[in-house]
Amino acid sequence: MKVRFDTRPEITKEYKRVLRARAASPALRAGTPTAYSSNDVCAFTKPAGSSQALVLVNVRNATVQYPVPAALANTTWTDALLDGPATVGTQVTLPAYGYQVLTK
Repeated sequence: MKVRFDTRPEITKEYKRVLRARAASPALRAGTPTAYSSNDVCAFTKPAGSSQALVLVNVRNATVQYPVPAALANTTWTDALLDGPATVGTQVTLPAYGYQVLTK
C-alpha cells in the first residue's frame, strides 16, 4: 500500500525533522547502541567517533517519569529535533509516546 503523506502534513513535517537529525549525526547513523531502557522508556546512547547521541522514547500512552541512569545524569546536549540546548538532569518527563533525540 502506498503511503499518502499529504493527508497529515504535521506527520510529514515530523518525519522530515527526524530524518534531518539522523543525517546530521554520525552517531545516529552508525553508532553502536548502549541500552538504558526501562519498562516504559526505550533509551539508548550511540557514540561514533567524537559524535554522541541519546535517544529517549516513551512507549506508553501516558506521561512517564524516566529516572536517568547515573552515567547520563546532569549532562548537556543539543536537541537534534529542535536545534537548541538540552540538559538532562536526574529525571526526564516524557509525554505519551513522546521522544527526545539529543546529540553532542
